[in-house]
Amino acid sequence: MELVIAQQKIRQSEERFRTLFEQAPLGIALLSGRNMVINVVNEAMHEIWQERFSVVGMELIQFQPELKGQGFIELLETVYDTGVPYFGTGERVRIKRNGTFQEAYFNYTYTPLRDESDTIIGVMILAAEVTSQKEKELILQQSLQREQELNQLKSRFVSIASHEFRTPLTVIQSSTDLIKLYLVKPPDIATPAIGKYAGVIAKQIEHINELMTDLLTMGTVEAGKIAFHPRWTDVVMVCQHVIDRYFSNRVDGRAVDFSLEGEPSSTFLDEKLMSHVLVNLLSNAFKFAPSSPQLVLRFTPETVMIQVIDTGIGIPASDLSFLFQPFFRAGNTTSIQGTGLGLVIARQFVELHGGTLSVQSDEGLGTTFTIVLPNGPVYSQNLN
Repeated sequence: MELVIAQQKIRQSEERFRTLFEQAPLGIALLSGRNMVINVVNEAMHEIWQERFSVVGMELIQFQPELKGQGFIELLETVYDTGVPYFGTGERVRIKRNGTFQEAYFNYTYTPLRDESDTIIGVMILAAEVTSQKEKELILQQSLQREQELNQLKSRFVSIASHEFRTPLTVIQSSTDLIKLYLVKPPDIATPAIGKYAGVIAKQIEHINELMTDLLTMGTVEAGKIAFHPRWTDVVMVCQHVIDRYFSNRVDGRAVDFSLEGEPSSTFLDEKLMSHVLVNLLSNAFKFAPSSPQLVLRFTPETVMIQVIDTGIGIPASDLSFLFQPFFRAGNTTSIQGTGLGLVIARQFVELHGGTLSVQSDEGLGTTFTIVLPNGPVYSQNLN
């Protein structure tokens, strides 16, 4: 009678253990031997692996060959050989689920299994997927990093903008004081002097307006609120319109040398944003070179290339890598008016089109800015 009761208790205990094993929220797999043959798998592990066929009797590497080279099989073998458990937290693994490879994150434990003689006979895996939590952490980290970058940008903005505004305001103040002095002078002396300093004031006001416009545009770009409305456009017409409106009939007689290569075709772009980019690049070309700049428009079946070429002062090699950073100005341009934001904005506008803006320059010889825009129906569908 006592033997029967004992056997019943054993069966009940085994049943409870089996129920706990099957219903455990953690994935559990028991592997035997150094070749890691799968002996037992609970429901949670089936959910992790996202398979419903029987894996019992298969070697783990046979069932999940993608684990090879990721370090997990090697860790299992180390646990089997040394008897020292391994604990992994938030580790990334590339696994195959439902026929497709995915990246997932897991907390897991590898624990050696021993027989009655304390000999290691296998390894037990306990695993919990934490992909959702990890993705949220990554998003939070990215947000924090972005916030830090914005804070640094704001600090730099306050410092540089204060200087940029102070300089023209100081010039305006000094010019105003000089005009006051000349007001009491005879007209033949006062009039030309007042006209001169009034011109200085007007130029500085123009610089402040330019700075304010760039700062407001930069703020909109950083906030991701730039209005972007691409459509099929005659890019030749866009270039010609920019030249006619902003760079024709110059007092110094210089003009844009516009040339065309390849078979023209409509291009999928935002005319307003691309016009802004062209105005910025051509303005710089006129500003930093004594000769007329070239504007080259080149068509291929896959791309549209726009180059602005000048033979001016060029850019020092040590400054090229910093050229597209906010407020940066090359070391040889400090005496020439500018905000250090135009190229940053231009690159952002080009990248909105899925294109690139790059620069090649030799100090003292000149500079070439190259815009490459993808073209064709497939590109426009992807952009939409």
